[in-house]
Amino acid sequence: MASVKQGWRKVTGHKTYFKPVRVVDKPFLKWLGTQPCIFNHKGCSQYQGVCGHHSLLDPLKGMGTRASDDHAYSVCDVLHREIHKAGNEQTVLDKYGFEGCILEYSENIYKQFKEMER
Repeated sequence: MASVKQGWRKVTGHKTYFKPVRVVDKPFLKWLGTQPCIFNHKGCSQYQGVCGHHSLLDPLKGMGTRASDDHAYSVCDVLHREIHKAGNEQTVLDKYGFEGCILEYSENIYKQFKEMER
């Protein structure tokens, strides 16, 4: 019998298939709110508040659902509103000069948090 890849759940019924499991980690989101905004742009103030933004680019995210907590990263309230207002997260990332894949970045943050937790 084949093993189930971590992060996937085996669903049985008429047909057997694998479904992605959404990571829910409240301590991580709380910690993420204490971290600085990843963009540190002019007008970004830590006093405005920082929150965890669940990436809209997660390919496993369904319509009307939130991405896994392991695909969240910290942004200030100003940018958080701008990302949702733009409707295209990649446009805002490019505008502020973020280089690389935001999903890899957010997964690395999550891995670092889990290592700190131990």
